[in-house]
Amino acid sequence: MSDARYFISIDLGTSQTLLAYFDCHHPDLGSQLLLIPQSIAPGQQQLFPSLPSLRFQCDKKMVGEATGTDNLVKPSEDPFGARDELLMNAHFGPLAEQLGAQIEGHLITGAKSWLSQRHLDPAQPILPWAAASGVSKLSAVDASASYLRYLLLAWNQQHPQHRLENQKVVITLPASFDDVARLYTQQAAARAGLHQVQFLEEPQAAFYDWYARHQQDLVQQLANIDRVLVCDIGGGTSDFSLIRVKPTTDSVASAEKIELQRIAVSQHILLGGDNIDAALAQQLLQKLKSNGQVQKLSKGRLQQWRLACRLAKEQLLTSTELTQVNVTLLGAGTRLIGDSFTEVLTREALMQLIAEGFFPAIEILKRDGLTQAQDSPHQDSPHNEMNRDDDNQSASAFSDVSLAYAKDPAITRHLRHFLAVHQVNPSMHLALLCNGGVLTSDIVQGLLINALQPSFQQRILHLDNPHPQHAVALGGIAYLRAQQGAFVPIRAQLPRNYFLQIAADDQRLALCILPKGSALGEILRVPEQNFVLHLGTMVRFELLMDQGQETLTLGDLRPVNRHHYQQLPALQLPLASQSLQRQRPIYLQASANALGNVQLQCVTLDEPIECWDLCFDLKVTAAPKLVLPPAVQQLLTACFGAKLPRHEAQSPIKLFKKSIEKIWGAKALWSVEQLRALADGLLSYAKARRRSALHEQVWWQWIGFTLRPGLGFVQDEQRMQMLLTLRPAGIQYQQDTQVWREWWLAWRRVSGGLSAPEQQQFFQLHVNQLGKALTEPLECFASFEHLTLANKIHLAIEIWQRLQQNPQITALWWSLGRLGSPYALYASQMELLPLELIEPWLSQLLIRDWQQQPLIAFTAVQLVQSGVNPALREAIEQKMKLSKCPASWLLLLSGEHSQDQQLYQRILGDSLPLGIGLNKN
Repeated sequence: MSDARYFISIDLGTSQTLLAYFDCHHPDLGSQLLLIPQSIAPGQQQLFPSLPSLRFQCDKKMVGEATGTDNLVKPSEDPFGARDELLMNAHFGPLAEQLGAQIEGHLITGAKSWLSQRHLDPAQPILPWAAASGVSKLSAVDASASYLRYLLLAWNQQHPQHRLENQKVVITLPASFDDVARLYTQQAAARAGLHQVQFLEEPQAAFYDWYARHQQDLVQQLANIDRVLVCDIGGGTSDFSLIRVKPTTDSVASAEKIELQRIAVSQHILLGGDNIDAALAQQLLQKLKSNGQVQKLSKGRLQQWRLACRLAKEQLLTSTELTQVNVTLLGAGTRLIGDSFTEVLTREALMQLIAEGFFPAIEILKRDGLTQAQDSPHQDSPHNEMNRDDDNQSASAFSDVSLAYAKDPAITRHLRHFLAVHQVNPSMHLALLCNGGVLTSDIVQGLLINALQPSFQQRILHLDNPHPQHAVALGGIAYLRAQQGAFVPIRAQLPRNYFLQIAADDQRLALCILPKGSALGEILRVPEQNFVLHLGTMVRFELLMDQGQETLTLGDLRPVNRHHYQQLPALQLPLASQSLQRQRPIYLQASANALGNVQLQCVTLDEPIECWDLCFDLKVTAAPKLVLPPAVQQLLTACFGAKLPRHEAQSPIKLFKKSIEKIWGAKALWSVEQLRALADGLLSYAKARRRSALHEQVWWQWIGFTLRPGLGFVQDEQRMQMLLTLRPAGIQYQQDTQVWREWWLAWRRVSGGLSAPEQQQFFQLHVNQLGKALTEPLECFASFEHLTLANKIHLAIEIWQRLQQNPQITALWWSLGRLGSPYALYASQMELLPLELIEPWLSQLLIRDWQQQPLIAFTAVQLVQSGVNPALREAIEQKMKLSKCPASWLLLLSGEHSQDQQLYQRILGDSLPLGIGLNKN
């Protein structure tokens, strides 16, 4: 591409796609946006600077019926008359949005977001997600490719002598995209005909645009600045990056200069303007429902309503004169007037929604307790009330389709967590660059700055951005020009740590093979870890990455914590060798390529020297398909499927355990795949659990058993979210004690899959149950490792008081030990009971007979913390020896991490599925 005339930058956005270009023969013209021809109505086209990232899948018969005309653009054609395979049978642009609002199940949206999903394969035809009957589906890769292809044909139509595929092209991506999402994007580009492209992070591109505009006053603009925070909030995602600013001096000219280095990027956060629109639409719709103006909208009408709300929002945010706007949804067809309705949106109501829901200020954040780096809104965020809709319509702000939207809508909370993780402290001088459609509004930018400023001692420098919606595309041009020497490029090293998952002493460990800060292209040999390869078979290496929370060195080992690491697809290769040996000793070397993806190689330690490249196995990115055997499915159907006469209905459910163990064998030997497959089956029959008291008892008994401990297997988070939707309803048969017992037991068993806010909320909603005679609520809450200290103290006192009345109840001793134990089974850290509370209790436990009640001895062991009085600790140790307690208990008392699985299962109070372990950090 050295002779390419044009530099091309494509911003492949979630909601809009743009193309910027730079004519190298006429640099005085600067960077420009391609005007793209798009259909605005059947047979009518208009030029726009951006292409909506939407695709309407055509079904000619349905289109004709819905619109009352057959004169639409023929589904077999495209706007360029090329009969292109990727563009056939589809509409793009404003017409696609119009048709999608009228006809359900035909519109593909958010294809870019699907590229980063792990629970479904983006290369499989899955879109539209809720496709109507007869509509052909498309993969997220092909949908993304179709937008790129559309731009390619539009460019080639206007520049036939300089075809796009022959120019120097960069495509911008979220900085948060992981290796797999980048590879899928690369596939989409190749599918569109762009085989040689570069990739650039979107926040970095936005900063390149600012950088190019301030070449003359760069040093003055960034004087005394330590970090530049780029906050890019678009229609579908929020993306943050940190750039380090380091003053330097030109050794020749002795002139002051600035060195720029991108040092950190955020996690992938599916949260943006679309979520604000959805929340606003739902809020206004609830007002209409309460006034009796509307009852329920179809999905198509709901989509139109959201569009109307979005337009109203944009009017209020861009005009300082308007104080309110009418939001109107017209009726369809002959009922145009009769089915119309209007609601008033005031500036005050809009700003309250945005400020409180999405950009809460410092006081709210402090009240919610997000002050430490470990308080993650990604993993531990509340299931926000805006996620629910009373009529089960897709009016949710976050979960319209099966995408992993951020649970917490507070963008400022995600941002503060990002800054805390990457150690941006209050004394630093921070500059802020706002970008993306949401931050086009000066008002919203002000909310963001107001939320951040109280955390810093110095005033935040607000960098100018005259075109937030175009800056990424224009910044891509600046990046290409910097590569050609127009100005000094921003240094961008690896922003994350990469690990190889290995097993050692029955514990999973993460071996750092590429530390954060590694230079792209630099090959690093992994030290002190050699392997033996078996030739003639498929070799697989399990790969993990984190978000660069800490600076590590090559070869560091860390325990695997599910909240800390992200699983990547396996790296694998089929082995063939020149050697006749069946086994070869090898070492590993790793590097990150220009795409930013990890590359791993196996290199032999003996002769002949051979080297094998490991490649991502993208076929395993999707969750494994868990299929129940026909006999088990028939059993579920018999128990929870079609209703049977009352005299027959109880028979299958009474025999459920006996019947399923006859099929699968003893339940203690079931694999985690069998357990989760059965859990999925039970969740599909969740409504039928309320058919009788016995149905409800059995359903909760088995959902707890099959889903325990609530984590550890692919898609467990989604299963837990489905289970959480059942919590508000409680149980149907309130007077049945056994149903209550199984309900509490189920939640205890899966408590590890509940986030901190979810555990706190659960406790607050059901704390009144503690006054009842049942011990199960106490056992359940004792398993909640994320409870606040105040809640733990309240719970511990309740348990202790009950033990004074009846010390023979073993469940209470177990609960007290579990609650007071400093040994976390799934939490990264816990609030421990205060010493002034537990030391008097430990003294009283010493008086009891531990040989007659060994569980009391185990309770004492768990209550001992590092700060306990040494004399008291020694007395407990001596009594344990006299009582002949197991050696593993003594190890626990000494603070050593025993590998005794039975010990940890005793603490947990349950067995674990085969193949699942808990964090024992």
